[in-house]
Amino acid sequence: MIRKNILGLEHPDTATSLNNLATLYTKQGKHSQAEPLLEQSLTICEQRLGYEHPNTLKAVKQLSYCYENKGEYKQSALRTDTDKLRTTIRF
Repeated sequence: MIRKNILGLEHPDTATSLNNLATLYTKQGKHSQAEPLLEQSLTICEQRLGYEHPNTLKAVKQLSYCYENKGEYKQSALRTDTDKLRTTIRF
């Protein structure tokens, strides 16, 4: 990944690239490949942008969606509940 090599693993733009690639995998039904990318993206967003930043909340929602598509409804519910406690945003 070019952004990861140039900007570093902790840069918010790297998180965006990870999230975009994970979204592609999710749309292709490759949820097991998407999950670690979404988790990494979320970690970067939480650490660099904070818990209430729109990109962080978007990452939470996308990870929750991934869990749901894998049939991991408990994980999905935990992420969704966490998201509701933080802030409400619209996409």
